[in-house]
Amino acid sequence: MELLKKKDLTGSVFHIDEQLLSESAATDIGQIIQGQVPGMYVLTGSDAPGAEVQIQIRGISSIKGNVNPLIVLDGVPMPDNFNIGQLNPRDVKSLDVLTDASAAAIYGSRASAGVIIIASKRGETIGKPRVSYSYNRGFAQLTSSINTLSPEEFKLLLFEAVRNSAMENNYDRIESYPGYMAIMAPGFFGEANTEWMKLLMRTPSKQTHNFSISGGASEARYYLSFGYNENVGMLPNTKDEKYNLSLNVDMRPYKFLRTAISLKGDFGDNDINNQSLMTAASARPDLPAYNEDGSYYIHKYEYNNQTNYLSNPLVELQNENNRKTKNLYGSVSAEASIIRGMNLRAMFSYNYEDEKGRDYKPSTTYNGSASYTGQKGSLIETTTTSQKKELEATLSYAKALKKNMFDVVAGLTYTHRSRESCSIGFNDFPDDKIQTGLWQGANFAYKNGSSSAAVMFSYFLRLNYNYGGKYYFTGSVRRDASSSFARNNRYGTFPAIALAWNIAGENFLKDKSWLTLLKIRASWGLTGMASIGEYGWRAMFRSSEYLDKPAFIPKQIGNDDLKWESTEQYNLALDFGLLKRSRVTGTLGIYLKKSTDVLYPFTPAPSLGITANATVNLASIENKGIEFNMNARVLDGKNLRLELGFNISKNVSKITNLDREFRSSLTTSTLSNTVIQEGKTLGLFYGYKTDGIFQTQEEVDRCEALNADYPYQGVSKYDKTSPGDIKFVDLSGDGRVNFAYQSDEDKTVLGSSVPDFSGGVSLRASWKGFSLSVQGSFSYGNMKSWDGEGKQFNMSWSTPSNLLDIALKRWTPENPTSKYPKMKIENKLSSYFSDFYLHDASYFKIQNLNLNYSVPSKIVEKTGFVKSLDVSFSVNNVYTFTSYPGPNPESFSSNRIAGAAVDNSVYPMTRTFNVGARISF
Repeated sequence: MELLKKKDLTGSVFHIDEQLLSESAATDIGQIIQGQVPGMYVLTGSDAPGAEVQIQIRGISSIKGNVNPLIVLDGVPMPDNFNIGQLNPRDVKSLDVLTDASAAAIYGSRASAGVIIIASKRGETIGKPRVSYSYNRGFAQLTSSINTLSPEEFKLLLFEAVRNSAMENNYDRIESYPGYMAIMAPGFFGEANTEWMKLLMRTPSKQTHNFSISGGASEARYYLSFGYNENVGMLPNTKDEKYNLSLNVDMRPYKFLRTAISLKGDFGDNDINNQSLMTAASARPDLPAYNEDGSYYIHKYEYNNQTNYLSNPLVELQNENNRKTKNLYGSVSAEASIIRGMNLRAMFSYNYEDEKGRDYKPSTTYNGSASYTGQKGSLIETTTTSQKKELEATLSYAKALKKNMFDVVAGLTYTHRSRESCSIGFNDFPDDKIQTGLWQGANFAYKNGSSSAAVMFSYFLRLNYNYGGKYYFTGSVRRDASSSFARNNRYGTFPAIALAWNIAGENFLKDKSWLTLLKIRASWGLTGMASIGEYGWRAMFRSSEYLDKPAFIPKQIGNDDLKWESTEQYNLALDFGLLKRSRVTGTLGIYLKKSTDVLYPFTPAPSLGITANATVNLASIENKGIEFNMNARVLDGKNLRLELGFNISKNVSKITNLDREFRSSLTTSTLSNTVIQEGKTLGLFYGYKTDGIFQTQEEVDRCEALNADYPYQGVSKYDKTSPGDIKFVDLSGDGRVNFAYQSDEDKTVLGSSVPDFSGGVSLRASWKGFSLSVQGSFSYGNMKSWDGEGKQFNMSWSTPSNLLDIALKRWTPENPTSKYPKMKIENKLSSYFSDFYLHDASYFKIQNLNLNYSVPSKIVEKTGFVKSLDVSFSVNNVYTFTSYPGPNPESFSSNRIAGAAVDNSVYPMTRTFNVGARISF
């Protein structure tokens, strides 16, 4: 789809400047465009090498379906699971974001979450070939340190936890408390002072190489590029490598015929070992890393008359967790001019994706040895391949009759996609270095697999019309037929209409030189969602065993009434341009988005005796919001220029048409920390309210006297509360806080992880050969639960773990005003989700800063072969202003209901300093 100029647009389309993509040292397009499009919310999540970003456009409109926008690369829609981060930003010519239904409806059932259209660089008619090479080198540092307890602090807090628990359990003499006897036993504490984080950490680094050659004549043009990106993580055995190949060829063998070939290959090699970092953060600092002979130390202890072991983080680094990806994309197209203004175009595209995962745990590690019980390593290998073939034919006609201009496009599309996945595990291998092939494992452990395929047939029609550059109309309709639905509901129709009035083109405003653009746009459209799996409506079975004989059990309950999930959207916007040459431009818009028949795999009640789920049309989701963006060329001189950009958006969502309340995950009945409620947004926190810390015994006694049959906060009479404990609020008014399993009488909505508003800023300045660009993003009003915080005031006397230094701020009789609870052994109160660990996760982040210098052409041209030379210095993830105390205010979950509610971050955030150079011949 060819995008129009801004003055001719009727839909909501935002263009990303090519310069932004080319000048940034970031290698993930998602990170580069963060905060640059109103209504598009980008979360960078983990900073681990190869981690993906999450992109949402105008809120979440689906629970099960793909919430990331559809990526259209060189006219070809990519698969739902396409990772925009695997593309090379240096190969991108333009990037446009379609946010409303009228702009996206032409893509039908794949466009309910918005569309990002990416056009690759292509050859130009420039005569001699143009060769370009760029190199970038970066080194990273932690944005915040991971500080754990010293051996003395660790011993002090463990003893304190034992003492507090002994007192709560009415032990007159602490010496008779089992926990005290355990930690005071000879040899329980070590004498080492091991700083595990320092032993594991190394300086992360990045490097990128990009090479391209392009050229051609009027009959044929070409563009060939190669890119390499290496991202070395802060832990050994953590690294991500990407290789990108691209070839675009455009030919015009005859005056009436144009042909094009596009071939791309993206190859990835990712090693990640988060488990070792988790182990290091909790490893006891009083235990050594090595034995006296230099071998790794493995701590052995006795508990319940059994010998147990603790893992050594350095040993866990030997775990191999590798993922290799191979993604190939190809398309060939031909466009023939039948008569003047009429063109017939046909395109065939093919996508092939292959992912191989290898998870090997050597016999020296905790899991590979099955807790040091003699197992000789374990291996799980997973292979997933998917293919998508698409054939599209379009007939277009454009005509201008005086002031009347119109173009119409009609087309047919046939799409076939297939997927196969297989996962197999074996244990016990001859060695941990060479003979670790899957076929060399002695004992079978695990198997799983699947195979699926689906087809979709579509036809569409689109009409653009404008009169005199003042009045615009766009209408489109698309009809999709998908094999993922039963015969009666296989078809979905997705129409859209848009109108625009360029008021600035009217005679009464033509003499207003300060007003270059004033246009009102209104649109309505319908898009769909069919991401329910290839056999979402069928009854399916899987192999099992019954009485030691082969059997089949239900895997999925069929649903012949399953319908398309559809999203209806209304959009009203005002585009404006002020001053000469539109030095100030912007858009103010509002929208209403209604998703109905939302799809989800629902699990029936356990009383039915069926563990399989059924895909159903569960509920409706409504998103409405307002967006504003403005760009201003503050200085526009020959040598000195300054351009500022700002955008902000607010989205409000709510769930409707629910027949009951759902908590955490719709596939379980477990009450957890999130909830779906009628009339409210997704991402709600659900749990217990708190009222600070019990400071005195008198305060505890007053609460305990409220109910004679139960303790104030507990399940049984053995649950004791004492000064220093978190004070929970009795919402039911019965004199107790009920923590019983599946009871919610004292639970309530605690807040939302959805921001009140979000947006971004940008700055670009240039003076002679120097240029400076800065991009930032912000989010306000969202809350987040720091998962690790609640674990810092709870210890075990049998297997104590180290804690973060926040534990030093705990309540003590000498520090009775602390906002944190006291240390306890196996503290049950810390396991109940509450607002005590909720925090404001608002932030303002400066994500990219780039300073570039272009060497004057009169200097480089003296070489006789160099055409241009640029050198640059840049910083990625410059600084985040936030009061959030956890690792990452941008963390997110794959659980659509939880969204960005809980911060489970393991890999810390880093700041990267880069130097680079670009040269063209």
